[in-house]
Amino acid sequence: MAEHRQVHVRVDDWEAEVDAEIAPLIEEIWRAGLWTWNSCQDCVAGRVWIEFACVEEGQRFLEMVAAVYDGDPWSLYQRIRCHWTPGDVDWEIFERDHQWHYEAVSPRDDNVVFDLEQAADLEVLGPPSIRFSLSVRFPRSDLDEVYRRLQAFNRP
Repeated sequence: MAEHRQVHVRVDDWEAEVDAEIAPLIEEIWRAGLWTWNSCQDCVAGRVWIEFACVEEGQRFLEMVAAVYDGDPWSLYQRIRCHWTPGDVDWEIFERDHQWHYEAVSPRDDNVVFDLEQAADLEVLGPPSIRFSLSVRFPRSDLDEVYRRLQAFNRP
């Protein structure tokens, strides 16, 4: 059961009920041709969560959002990259409030139809086709900028 208010999102053949606050972002992600499995507008400690269907699609999302190199340690680029540690701030606070987080540990089989409500495999379509999903978690304070950058990427 969804914790946040849901809205229906549809882009071409893709459609789903998603959290209302991130619905425009999910639309832009799909317009960019990236496939998502799950998402949440406020999953843990004020973070947006998006699970991409495979690591490569998550990487492509990061490239779109990072846009260009920026040497400023507080820039979105550097926080996405998790590279810089500003010397004059507490690392725990920086990591908790500003840094992006990633997990790539969920194996999926594209040839097995799985029912979430029943927590059961419904149909096997062919031999195993395993891929690892990539979860991206970023501060909600970055949501507007991430959306703007994806919009800019998707403009013809």
